[in-house]
Amino acid sequence: MRLRGDGADAAWRRPNHDRQEGEPVVAYAQRLARDAAEFVDRSMGRGRRLGPVVVGVEGAICARVSAPGAAPDVVAAALAQREHEWAAGVATVQALAPARARGADRAGRVFTALEQPDAVIRLFLDELDRRGWSPPAVLSLWHALALDAPTGAGVSAEVIEHEGAIVWAWARDSWLVAGGQARAESDHGGSAPPAQPAGARRVALDWLAWAAQLGTTPQSVRIRGPRAEAIASAVTAAFADARVESSASDDALARALDAAVSASPDPADGRGCLCDLSNRPGRAHRRLGVWAAAAVLLAALAIGAWGHRQRRFAADARALAASIGADIRDRVARIDPRLADDPSPDRALASVLAQERDQHKPVEPPPAPMPIRAELARLAGALAAVVADAEDANAQMIKIDELLGESNVSVPDFATGEAIIERLSETPGAMRWTGSFLGAPPTTQRLQGVWVEDGS
Repeated sequence: MRLRGDGADAAWRRPNHDRQEGEPVVAYAQRLARDAAEFVDRSMGRGRRLGPVVVGVEGAICARVSAPGAAPDVVAAALAQREHEWAAGVATVQALAPARARGADRAGRVFTALEQPDAVIRLFLDELDRRGWSPPAVLSLWHALALDAPTGAGVSAEVIEHEGAIVWAWARDSWLVAGGQARAESDHGGSAPPAQPAGARRVALDWLAWAAQLGTTPQSVRIRGPRAEAIASAVTAAFADARVESSASDDALARALDAAVSASPDPADGRGCLCDLSNRPGRAHRRLGVWAAAAVLLAALAIGAWGHRQRRFAADARALAASIGADIRDRVARIDPRLADDPSPDRALASVLAQERDQHKPVEPPPAPMPIRAELARLAGALAAVVADAEDANAQMIKIDELLGESNVSVPDFATGEAIIERLSETPGAMRWTGSFLGAPPTTQRLQGVWVEDGS
């Protein structure tokens, strides 16, 4: 384990042959996690903030897999069909895709997925949480290398040689695209290691396979490690068009860790971190669960008390209703004893009263007749006033009944007809009259009247 950031750089290593005879594997893993968490607690002190946790990729696998969706359970089920290719045991399985992707991003297709053994990591995170430390995210070393990659340059590759292994990651805009590792050396029988690590050729072959699957190759390659130049020569031989930059370093891991310290990956995006571990519940979640349970309990008690009170109210209401019902039956029995046993005596009595009213309805006077004679006199007066001043003007037909009135008048011109309408408008009456002409003058004017309620 290595603790780096804010000017600090401390390391803790697991003691060799530390497992006691007969000690269960789980107990041994818990003890290692506890010791590592105590080292972090001592080294950090108080008042400092813990950055992301970077997990080594020893035993991890990154490969292409066909799955109907990007959800972790779906990807894990697809990987279960390839057990001979994937590590067994407790592990984080995820696709290198946003966990909340929709539509085409979640449609059935081929994903890049990784499996990260995490049993000890989970124990370590729990021990950190007990000591009050909560990392903002958990990354694999591949994710950390991707964070150090340049952005806006297509696919780029980051390679480091660290503790006998060559670890590499392909990235696009700091998102992990693919990752892998190879042992730097095979067994060379105690002789001095060769100038070019054997794993460098394995990395070049792996890259060719990934290029065929992804349909792209890295545009730039950055290699760090004690034999960076030798690794670069193997990569250049396979990818002559890539810009290869190499720098010899005895601490190639430091830069990747520094990039992780300043990163703020989205804990729901598998391209930037290990989502399941980054979202592992801690003390805050447990406290929230306790408070939520307490709130639910208090709400249940309040509802129970309210229900008990409502039950008492309901009993009182039933007693009052029974008392009122008995009083109604007694009063109805005094009016009509036959209705006392009716289920609803008040309604039965109301029905009897309604029948009595229907049978003894008072005689209603007929509606007032329409003022037909007054309206006839009004029309005749208007016609007489106008026709007397006009030659060839006379009334051909006059009819007024309860529904409407009508009249046909011969007029020598339009002005005479309009004068008749104007005269009717000036004279108050119970009908509203309108007129229309049946042709060019001399012509017939048809007068039509309708009764109005207000008599205007």
